[in-house]
Amino acid sequence: MRNSGTTPGRNALTTASILALSALLGQRLQQLGIQHGRRRRLRRQEHADRR
Repeated sequence: MRNSGTTPGRNALTTASILALSALLGQRLQQLGIQHGRRRRLRRQEHADRR
């Protein structure tokens, strides 16, 4: 998968940016999941209060 036109520096840069993007995406997904869990708990508490 090596092209003679690409330089190793640029290749390292792209891999680093991809890793950073994936890490950011993972954090965003975790935050969304945590928020979703909180919403479910809040709904359960509301149901308990109504009873």
